[in-house]
Amino acid sequence: MAESLALLGLASNILSFIEFGHRVVKETQCVRDSLHGTTVEAHELELIVEDVEKSNEMMIRENNAQANVQAKLSPAELRIISMVV
Repeated sequence: MAESLALLGLASNILSFIEFGHRVVKETQCVRDSLHGTTVEAHELELIVEDVEKSNEMMIRENNAQANVQAKLSPAELRIISMVV
């Protein structure tokens, strides 16, 4: 009885190894066939990161422009702006 359970465990481990190998080969083929040299998911993440970086740079530039404008305003104009905001 114990021998049959050991054989069942061995067969299960072999099937798991074959499945893992199949997944590795499949992902490798996807990377090889892709235009960007990465998986689709990795490329999408790269695009998202680039968009976030561009948005961040744009916000920094806008904040710097606002700071420059506010530096040129008189104290009375700054009080008016603070009442509006």
